[in-house]
Amino acid sequence: MKLLQDMKMEDMNLKVEIDVDGDGRVRTMLWVTGKNRQDYFHFGDVVTFDTTYKTNLYNMPFALFVGVNNHFQSVIFGGALMREETEAAFNWLFKTFVALMNDKHPVTILTDQALAMKGAIESALPNTKHRWCKWHVLRDVKGNIGHVYNKSSGFKKEFNKLVNDVTCVDEFESKWLSLVNRFNVSDNEYMVRLYDKRAMWAKPYFKGIFCAGMTSTQRSESANHMLKQYIPRSSPMHVFVRQYNKFLGSRMSDEAREFHLNANKSRTYESTYPIEDDAASIYTRSVLLKFQDELYKCGSYVVTPVVHGAQYMVSVAPSKVKDATKRKWRNVKIDDDGQFINCNCGMFDHVGMLCRHALKVMIREYFLKIPSKNILKRWTIWATGSYPAGMDMSDNRPHTDDTSYLKNLLHIAVEDLMKASSHDKKSLEAAVEGMGKLTAAIRKNTSMTETNHRLEPPHVESFVNIHVNTVLAPERVKKSGRPASVRPKSKMDYAAASAKKKNKSNKTAKKKPCGELKPRERALSSLYDNDQTTDTPSKELEDEVSPNIPSKKRKVENV
Repeated sequence: MKLLQDMKMEDMNLKVEIDVDGDGRVRTMLWVTGKNRQDYFHFGDVVTFDTTYKTNLYNMPFALFVGVNNHFQSVIFGGALMREETEAAFNWLFKTFVALMNDKHPVTILTDQALAMKGAIESALPNTKHRWCKWHVLRDVKGNIGHVYNKSSGFKKEFNKLVNDVTCVDEFESKWLSLVNRFNVSDNEYMVRLYDKRAMWAKPYFKGIFCAGMTSTQRSESANHMLKQYIPRSSPMHVFVRQYNKFLGSRMSDEAREFHLNANKSRTYESTYPIEDDAASIYTRSVLLKFQDELYKCGSYVVTPVVHGAQYMVSVAPSKVKDATKRKWRNVKIDDDGQFINCNCGMFDHVGMLCRHALKVMIREYFLKIPSKNILKRWTIWATGSYPAGMDMSDNRPHTDDTSYLKNLLHIAVEDLMKASSHDKKSLEAAVEGMGKLTAAIRKNTSMTETNHRLEPPHVESFVNIHVNTVLAPERVKKSGRPASVRPKSKMDYAAASAKKKNKSNKTAKKKPCGELKPRERALSSLYDNDQTTDTPSKELEDEVSPNIPSKKRKVENV
């Protein structure tokens, strides 16, 4: 409680909710910082929720509410320690989370296939669309029909195509029937159940649901993975919370860096279309890259007008596909006097961005700007221009002891200043003079701040919502074997461990068995002799050991 009180002193918008059992022990603890609440206000339309991380002294699952911001970065909306993963516990957690967020329900929530979560979401978030994580679906298929799900059978390749590429309901139904009959799994209990719940995971049923481009809980999984670098195993409650705050600080540092680059780094253009200039003035750097990728790919498509100025059919050019008879046609409509363009591929409804089919029609009809109703504020440079009601954002400062993100920003700003002033002596002199004045002003402000710190700190009202006078920690889970260290590991610890492991593997690789003969060098002439055996690894070995480096060439797909 002392740690939470100190956190409240530094973040006036921090909210903590604790649910206790009959003995007064913590059953569930949820806390959201002012930054979490601010991010949820702007980007809380889509949330991924996962409870896989259990590194604490009480073996309590740690749940993370994660979303995506306007830079396509993962943002944390809140964290919770849970003693139980029951429907009642999830129901309390979801209701409490929404209450802390000014009763704003997410549009979509992505989770795994846990039945307890499904029931809790239906009860606590009745207006939210619940969908399953695509990655969990693929993993569970492998676990349930492993005898079929292998490389040699071809089931894996066909099933992945069905999950990732098919966007038409009729096409999905026909290909599913063909798949289960071909591999004799039409009567398999798991596959029957998966088909009955296809609206929870299949892409054709996702088209009209906004997911901000997310189809899995990968962002939550990634956040859980990053937490391991900050929180040691078997951490007591206070260490867990303190290290979690450092993790949030590192995320803020990454966001601040991208914000700085977005504001100061010039855009690069890939075409001469005026519509790209308009997109560059609206979208952030990361979103603009995705827009430019769709704009580039639209060059391989052809347009057939159905109703001039209102409706068009778009498909990839015949020369870009092997079988021109299997081309997919997309229906693009222009509505509201050109203020809204929609395509039945579903990309705008699902991601909130224009697809290549719509862009092709816009170029054909000489659009100079993106239609106003096709611009989602959450992807723009002004996405965070307002704040939640009832929050004093002037007090929403990050942890005063964790200033790494500000130092990071200062370092970037100084580098930019050096680049801008390094062209001539006059500019350098002006930069040095300006830095001197700024340094003097900061030193003066520092002396005034030290004087103000001698005043009494402000009184902070109770911010932890509990219903008992005494809160006890959960019972510790006893484990067999030697207890792990609870000392928080630094980045140097991880670097040293990695270097030690690498050196050990190198020594093992260099070690030769006794009596091994030195390999004989090949004659130079044999290098050009086709009858000689070459040392070039086989294609199978290349595929196994070569890194998967993506090609810079963009592939045009028939979508």
